[in-house]
Amino acid sequence: MATIRGAAVMGDQDAVRRQMDAMTHDLQRAMRLPDPARRIPAEPARQLAAAVAGVSSAAWVDPVNLLAMVDGARYRDHATIDRICLALEPLGDTLWVTVHLQDRQAAGGEDLDIVSRNCQLPPGQSALGQRQRHMNMVDPAVRTAHLATTAKMRDAQARKQEDDRANEAALRNIPEM
Repeated sequence: MATIRGAAVMGDQDAVRRQMDAMTHDLQRAMRLPDPARRIPAEPARQLAAAVAGVSSAAWVDPVNLLAMVDGARYRDHATIDRICLALEPLGDTLWVTVHLQDRQAAGGEDLDIVSRNCQLPPGQSALGQRQRHMNMVDPAVRTAHLATTAKMRDAQARKQEDDRANEAALRNIPEM
């Protein structure tokens, strides 16, 4: 603000405009507001994302969510999301884009989970006006509950087998009447 006032007093309208634009940009970023004048074009972005190392294909789920299929678990990480976002930067404001990665070679379980993140925000945050889209087929909370239930069932089954063995041993040791 002091710089803007100083430039205004000096009559430097170009400096005032540059400083106001910078302040507006900073305010938009603090609000997580994507720049409407720099929206990412869909098809060029899809092609650039598909050309990133480890990405076998990419498709838009909707205007802000890009799903990329990767070649193995080693590419299903935030580093791959960073590489895709860097590839998209020349096209516009990447705050518009949330990248979702799925391992196309996954066999099941946690390997099928999709890693997601907005290009400019930490995991779990989305740009203003965009709702976070959950792409996993099985909610991680449901998977965790299922694993806990399965573990309890295995423990109960192991205890029952142990009890059955102990009962059989006790019956064998009872003298005949």
